[in-house]
Amino acid sequence: MREGYIEVRTHRGWNRIGYRNNKHLHRYLYNDWKPSSELRLKIAGGRILIYLTFTKEFEVYYNLDNSVAVDINENNVTLAVFIDRRLHEIYRIETNIGRIVIAYSERRRRITEGRSTRDRVARKSLRRLRERERKGDVIHKTARIIEEIAKKHDASLVVGNAHRGKSRMASNARKRVRHRSTSAAPQN
Repeated sequence: MREGYIEVRTHRGWNRIGYRNNKHLHRYLYNDWKPSSELRLKIAGGRILIYLTFTKEFEVYYNLDNSVAVDINENNVTLAVFIDRRLHEIYRIETNIGRIVIAYSERRRRITEGRSTRDRVARKSLRRLRERERKGDVIHKTARIIEEIAKKHDASLVVGNAHRGKSRMASNARKRVRHRSTSAAPQN
């Protein structure tokens, strides 16, 4: 396995960080992908993790008369497929993200009940919860389905502003339900 290095400029000058190549890196370096100018470093237990971002230019073809309208709700995503400006089919994808948020909220409440969140045992238990990964997995799978439907019909996507009514909805909601209006949206 070939090895290489990355030079990073710090307050002490240029530093070389060695790395080992892998298949995933080769897939991007040698297939029309170009490294972008951003680089993220993270120190993790004596190792330095390097996060590279790659970009690729490609053409997107779609028919202006075909579109997929996407409506995002708490527990489902509804798609309306328009072909030649007429409604062709409707899909409903059950995501259950709202239920996931409620379940994890209840787990967090049980873990921290009678304890501070700074307590060592509570912190360790809270770290083991994988709410973000589980919600992210559901969101990515749903996005993949939407992408496949749009490609199949050479359609453009039409998505409403999902954040528009969240603050109004959160102010009207009870305290126990308030997290649902903010946690159901994907995090950037």
